[in-house]
Amino acid sequence: MTGHSLPIRGSGLPAGQERALTGPAILTTPSPAPTATARRNASDPTASSAKSAAAEWARSFEKALEIRRKLAAARPENRELQLELAASCVKLADRRAPSRESIQADALYRESESITRRLVATLPGDRESRSQLAVALVKRGDFLRTGGDAEGGLRLFEESLALREEVLREHPGDIRAARDASVAHLKIGRAVLDAGQARSIEIARQHIARALELRRGLLQREPETARAQRDVLEAQKALADLLVSEKQWSQVQPLLAQAVEQARQLRLADSADARGLYDLADICGMAGDAALKADDKNQARTYYDEAMKAAREYLATDPAAAKPRYAAATAAGRMARLCDALSRRDDAARWWLEALEHIDAATKAAPANELLRVEKQRIQAEVDRLEGGSGA
Repeated sequence: MTGHSLPIRGSGLPAGQERALTGPAILTTPSPAPTATARRNASDPTASSAKSAAAEWARSFEKALEIRRKLAAARPENRELQLELAASCVKLADRRAPSRESIQADALYRESESITRRLVATLPGDRESRSQLAVALVKRGDFLRTGGDAEGGLRLFEESLALREEVLREHPGDIRAARDASVAHLKIGRAVLDAGQARSIEIARQHIARALELRRGLLQREPETARAQRDVLEAQKALADLLVSEKQWSQVQPLLAQAVEQARQLRLADSADARGLYDLADICGMAGDAALKADDKNQARTYYDEAMKAAREYLATDPAAAKPRYAAATAAGRMARLCDALSRRDDAARWWLEALEHIDAATKAAPANELLRVEKQRIQAEVDRLEGGSGA
């Protein structure tokens, strides 16, 4: 991506600073408020058809799940049938978790956990039983965290890690075992970091460092694998968050600059995978945050423009889903903060309104997600602040 010394009109920057700014030629502007036609189009037959297809899939899967339950009940000694049932419970729960059917999701995660706990008790040395139990624990841990139970989620992550480290010790050269252990370490590191307690920082650092060590080792063994590259990028983002929490800006900025370049390369190498757009939007946004903290508004705008562009492309892949909407809301919020920092209140207000539109859609797509609800409250407060005429 080449840089330009051009005035970026409509970017939310003061007229006196536009010509001095450099960066990619992306004319990023807030999305216009949806018209009545756009609102009607948002509920067009295509979206309705997608919902119908999802509902039909769920009904069919529930019928198949009932058959698996009967088979597993008839042959409780059959390990394969029990594992298939446990995996199926998790798969359906993953579909239920973001919706108003979250109570069903919790029951399904618990069912999978119960099945695999029995298997582990009966076959304590069986790798697949322990691995499936670890999956059930991580999934329910994620479910509890998004529902607001951070401590409950952390306890499950820790139990999952114990199982996965046990398997890794038994299979030290196994790629899957190392990847599974890295997931559990990163889950714990993030959960502890999000708790925001100063005494927990060192615990978070240990887990994030271990996850990064494992993932870099896997990348050395699979250097051309997109998954291995993405896994390292995810761990680097966690490390950056930790450094931000400690205000280690001199370390954060070079780490994020490197991560941005890796995200760009990964996106080019695996352009068919929409996750690359999310990663690029996220890491560019983080890099912009660090630049803004360092009072480098030129660099912040460059990163934020790229983040907004990637977020909008990601949103276009699935406009009804919560994660693309959240990504767009986050990117718009970052643009709003930049405009705030430049005393461009009108532009900041328009960006916050766009962020609110996206986060509102995200909470509707995933009404059980407590973290989205909290984020919506935060964005609404920013909109109210600007519309109320208070100082920036």
